[in-house]
This record gives sequence, structure tokens and C-alpha cells, in this order.
Amino acid sequence: MHLATLRIENFRCFGSSGITIEFQAGMNVILGENNVGKTAIVDALRLLFSLGPGRRDVYVQPQDFYCAAGGEPAHEIRLDAIFEGLSNAEQGVFYELLVPGPPVSAQVHLRFRLETVGGQSRVRQTVWGGEVEGQPVPPAVWELVSHMYLGALRDAESDLRPQRGGRVGHLVKRVISDPVDRARVEAHVRQANRFILAEGGIQRTAEMINDHLSELAGNELRQSVRISLGAPAFERVADTLRLLLPQAGESEFVAVYDVESWKELRQRAGANANLLDRVSEDGDRVLIRLGHLGKPEQEKLGELYAELLDHVEPFGVDQNGMGYNNLIYMGVVLGDLVERRKAGLQNYSALLIEEPEAHIHPQLQVLVYDFLSRTSVIDDAGNQVQVFVTSHSPTLTSRASLDSLIVMHRAEGRVTATALRRCPLDENQKADLRRYLDVTRSQLLFSRAVVLVEGISEALLFPVLAKRAGYRFDHSAVEVVAVAGVSFAPFAALFNSDEPARRLHIPCALVTDDDRCAGELEPSKLRDAAELMAAGRVLAAGRQSDRSSKAAELEGGTLKVFRARKTLEVELGMFTDNLEPIAEAVEGCGHPTVARNLREQAATLDFDWGRAAAVWARLSGMKAAVAQRLAALLDEGTPVRTFVVPDYLSAAAKHVARRGSRS
Repeated sequence: MHLATLRIENFRCFGSSGITIEFQAGMNVILGENNVGKTAIVDALRLLFSLGPGRRDVYVQPQDFYCAAGGEPAHEIRLDAIFEGLSNAEQGVFYELLVPGPPVSAQVHLRFRLETVGGQSRVRQTVWGGEVEGQPVPPAVWELVSHMYLGALRDAESDLRPQRGGRVGHLVKRVISDPVDRARVEAHVRQANRFILAEGGIQRTAEMINDHLSELAGNELRQSVRISLGAPAFERVADTLRLLLPQAGESEFVAVYDVESWKELRQRAGANANLLDRVSEDGDRVLIRLGHLGKPEQEKLGELYAELLDHVEPFGVDQNGMGYNNLIYMGVVLGDLVERRKAGLQNYSALLIEEPEAHIHPQLQVLVYDFLSRTSVIDDAGNQVQVFVTSHSPTLTSRASLDSLIVMHRAEGRVTATALRRCPLDENQKADLRRYLDVTRSQLLFSRAVVLVEGISEALLFPVLAKRAGYRFDHSAVEVVAVAGVSFAPFAALFNSDEPARRLHIPCALVTDDDRCAGELEPSKLRDAAELMAAGRVLAAGRQSDRSSKAAELEGGTLKVFRARKTLEVELGMFTDNLEPIAEAVEGCGHPTVARNLREQAATLDFDWGRAAAVWARLSGMKAAVAQRLAALLDEGTPVRTFVVPDYLSAAAKHVARRGSRS
């Protein structure tokens, strides 16, 4: 059983047209820029799951009702949830919520009405299940649904401290549920209290306090006190437990002995002394690392292992870094959910985490995603914790399964959410896209527009040329993605579907070459002006390549295709004003002879296609280096140079930045 669809209307940034989000079982990663509604979705989920047991920490307030600019707030918030994948047993448990299929589903509907009573605004909640409004949702049924929420501003250190209702104690109570096991823990505490009370210093301290109380309150009114480790009740004991960590810079616990005690320890270990061989000496101290001692080794050492633990000098979570405390916190919370599910206490469990990457470096973000993905499946039968994650991290995104990604955008006055598994990608394209979406390319999923180019030359130059054409890609949140070749199809499938639910709702420009006359001309053989003029005439009359025709067929949805005549270098070489900056760039790359030849040939050619052929021929083999140097020459901070931007690039820039800032 998993939440498959959530429909939201009139809640915060989602207006009357609403938004429908499709989820999968297991992991779901919700991506998007700031203020696009990711937290609103998470809070809608919290409102839904809070119908079950546990502390409710989110409520609908009057300010949560959608209000259009200059308008009145909406009067009703609607949340509609559809659960699918119900087993036969779950269909019996959630009978009151069922809707006949196929597929059979369980539906829950929440309505929040904004009313004014006595001049005061208040919110009235209504809940019903199934298809027929008014069908009640029995509390006993919803007790089988549970969730855990980790907010973006979570205070992991505070929540991990020993306290009543603390996370660690809560998990301990869940794990130790047998009364016999609990009684054993209580017996240990009672014994420890007896030893503590027998200490003379402890007794003297209690006597001192009682003497002062007698003076303050008198014998008749005073209260007597005694000092102990804590009440032996298991619930209280669990709440006082705290997490201990290795000392700073260490990845495992280390026991510290002086040299003589270390020798004595090895003698007592006898035949098991070899288990203690992993040591290092630090002055007069011997450091014994314990990480390699698994359960079999611990059992062999017996009481000696307990003694080793007594010689550990641990840190508390307050001495740990924020990033690792966040990891520990996630581990504790997920452990609680898993234990509940294994114990059969819930039929459905959800984990909601906002920005799991907070305070965590990139390599560790990858491991965090892998951990969450693996542990969402908790047994061989496929029982799952459904995980909902919001993120701004390209690193985490690059690791996530494409099927788990849900991308949010603001388009044409409304917010959209696209599940990438709905995009028309076949399995081969998914595999290709998975390989292509490294950390850098994953940034396209957070942008407001995308430009797809063939390689590094176009990626370096296009933002600078777009700026000269009047469009600032940086101000318009446009991401330029070099696909490192001509394999545009997997990327295009994210944008070009005619079905709105199967595409990203941001403009995309595919910028490529038409590669006319491919194989007909060899640039290294074009030497003098006559050869260049002849090559220019061939190019002018040339036919686009089959590869270019296939690229043009990718146009659709929000994607438009813009093609250069032959290549970018040919297009740039069409204009006489561009020749000197190009020659400067070639010279700056350490090729003065090539730059001189380019200047000389350009001066003798009066045919634009001939000049273009000259630039194409001379830049062969050095395109990327020249593009980088030319971008630096044309960008601000250098002397202003006249340079003409080809029409196809201007049109592409206009498509992706039409709603952005103009320079």
C-alpha cells in the first residue's frame, strides 16, 4: 500500500486550478527552486497523515488559504489522497475507504472551510473516505497509518539529547518491548543506585542538602532528599539514555590504557590476546581500536570487552558536527518507523524529510540517498516505508533514480509538478539520461529554462552571446547543458511531449548544427582564397545532414530546435565584424601564425560563405580553447568590441529567456 496521488487546491501557493502530485512506492524526491511549493506539499502530507496517532504539529490557519494578488482568500482548501497497491488484508482493514477498481484504491478527502464567527476567522475541518462524501474515517482504522517528519530547520542536537519523549528513548522503548527485558534493565538501575548511595561522598552531599533544608523550612515543613542515579522505572530509564560518539577525528571508539595496564590486559586475555593486536602508542598511552571487534570477537573477550568500553573517552552529540548529527537523527527516526512496521503496528508508514542534504558534504549526500533508498524496503516481502524528500541538491539529484524524481516549476501563473517517470522515455533513454545527469547537468531540473548544446564550445560562448543579444541567462535562471555529443533525445523527452502531465513546464532550446556537406569538405585541405571561396559555395548550397533532420523532429511541447548553418564557427564567420575578435582569440591561445593567416584570408574574401569557410577551416582542432578565450574577450570587464550574434542564437536566447531580465 502506498500513497499514489495527492490533489491540493487553494492551499498556500496552489490556487483553485490546484496541483496533482503522483508518487511511487518507496522513494520520492521533490525538486524545485525556492518558493515553488515544496514545503506546502510536505505540510499537506502532514495534515493527511496526522489523522492517525501521534502528536499533531501542523494545523490549517486562515493565512494558509490561497489568496490571488488583490483578491479575496479562498473559502475552502481541498486535499484528496488516493492510496493504491493494497493487499487483500489491507483492503479488509481499510474497507470504509475503498473505491472499486481497477485498480482498487483507498481514498481520503480533507476539507478545510474558512468561516467568520463573531468577527473572528476560524477553520472547520471535515474528513471523509471512499467516493461518497460523508463516509466517516474510523479513528481505529487511521491508527494503522503513521509518519515521521524531519523539518528543514530541525534541531538534531536538541532532539537527540536525553529528555522526556526524546527520539533515542522513544526508539529504545520500541525495541525493548518484552516485559522481562524491561524488568532486567530496571534491576540494573536499582543495583547501580545501591552502589551510588553507599558512597560516602554521595551520602554527605545528601546530608548537607537536608541540613540546609531544615534551616530554610524548619523541621515541620522541610522535605528530605536523597541522591540516586534515577528512578528504576523503564520508561524513565529510556528517556535518560544518550548517544555516545567517538572522539573528534575518529571513526570508531578507542579504549585508552597506560602501558602497564595494557600488558596486564593482554595477559588476562590469554589465547584471545590476538584480538587486541590493532593498537597504536601515543606517548605513555596505548590506544586500542574497537571497530574491528564484531559480535563473535566481543563474546570471546567476555568481561574484558566490557572493561575495554569502560576505558573509552567518548563525545556527546553536543560535541559533534551538525552534519553528522543530522545523519544520526535520520537513522534514529527511520529506525523507529522500521520497528513499528516490523511489529505490525501500522499498515502504512511514511517518512517526510525536508532537505536531507543540510550541513552534509556532497560525497556524504550520495550515501544518505542510498541509505534512504535501501531502508525504504524493510523486509523480503517488500513491505516499505514510503519516503518523501524535498531537495535543492544537484548532488543528491544526480544519485536518485529518475523514477523517484518529481520536478516542480512555476509556469504561466501556476505551479506544476511532473513525475519524470511519466515522461516518454524508453528504458534505453532512461539509462542514457541516468549516465548524463551528473551533478552539473542535474542543475537543469532546478532551472527556469534550459538550453541543450552539443559541446563545451557552445556552452562557453552561448551565455556571453545571449547577453550581447539582450538576454541575461544568469538573471533568468537559464541552465546551459552540454550533452557532449549529439545524443539529445533523452534530454528532449523531458520537454517535448504534447501531454502536459508528461513534460517539464519550462522552455527548452535545443541548439545544434545542421552539419551540411558532412564528409564532402576536409578543413585541413582548404588553404588559399580560391579553395575557401569554392568551399563557401558548396556550403551555401549544401543540404542539412540526416542527423540534423532527426534533431529537428524532436521539437514539441516546450522544446524548440535552433540549427546553425553547418557549425557555430561557420555562423560566426559570416560577419566581418566578428573576424578580428576571433583572430585575437586564436592568437591568445598560442597560435599567432593561424591568426595571421585568418586575418590575411579574411581581407581578400568578399563572399560571406567564403569568410565562414575560412573561420571553420582555421579553427579546426582548437574550437573549445578558442571559444573559451573568445568568451573572455567578449564578456564585460574587457574593452568593448563589436560582435554580431547569429540569428539562430538570438532566437534561441529569446525562447528561453523571454520572461527573464534583459541587460
